[in-house]
Amino acid sequence: MSEAVIFNIERASLHDGPGVRTVVYVKGCSLNCKWCHNPEGISPFPQLLRYETRCIGCGRCAAVCPDPARCSQCGKCAAVCPAEARLMCGRTMTSDEVFAHVSRDRHYYGTDGGLTLSGGECLTNPDFCADLLRRCRGSGIHTAIESALFVPRAAVDAVLPWCDLFIADMKIADTEDHRRSTGAPNTLIKANLEYLFEYAVRHKVPKIWIRTPLIPGETDGAENLAAIEDFLEPWKDSGIIEKREMLEYNNLGEAKRRALESGTDKS
Repeated sequence: MSEAVIFNIERASLHDGPGVRTVVYVKGCSLNCKWCHNPEGISPFPQLLRYETRCIGCGRCAAVCPDPARCSQCGKCAAVCPAEARLMCGRTMTSDEVFAHVSRDRHYYGTDGGLTLSGGECLTNPDFCADLLRRCRGSGIHTAIESALFVPRAAVDAVLPWCDLFIADMKIADTEDHRRSTGAPNTLIKANLEYLFEYAVRHKVPKIWIRTPLIPGETDGAENLAAIEDFLEPWKDSGIIEKREMLEYNNLGEAKRRALESGTDKS
């Protein structure tokens, strides 16, 4: 039985695959995108978030903290905070525990809905993903993955036999622009995308959605979008790319980023 650090399980999602879905967010990501809307998913470890504007000054956190000057991310303050000004993000869960959560809503899924694994980058923990996907597939639950594909090929191979839908990000076509905006080149991403396309053509599964977040000044330029379409062009008539999505930018990650920075501030 495998395990992973999970930072959210979102029920009744309508935006992360077809139908009604349960989205499981796995902590850990190998990229560091400037605009990340889930910055709490980058580190693979549980983290303390501190929302200063929620604080009601009750003092309960100070009463239980072993050493305020040296925060160890133990979470004792979050456990007693009545205003949720301090929250622990992420807890270790087994595939059995997560499967129980997913199965709880199976009567809502119908024929289209099911499980979507997201993050962070869920494929930083491929064994957990493969185990959970396999169990869901065996129970007749539709399976999907959201991934930026900046992971070893072995991680992709681990999940493909159990995946009905693969939602892949392609953010920036130029390698150096990608490095400047995400902290890494896109050579591995492109190679994994081509591998995914070839696998899907051979096996007729998984279906593939390609997503591009439209980040002002980063990904939304006409030249970048045209270059992405050029990369996808050889596969457009193959029938494997089921959907092409452009995602509108939101800045919901900013509040979480400030809460993370405040939570790790030891001053």
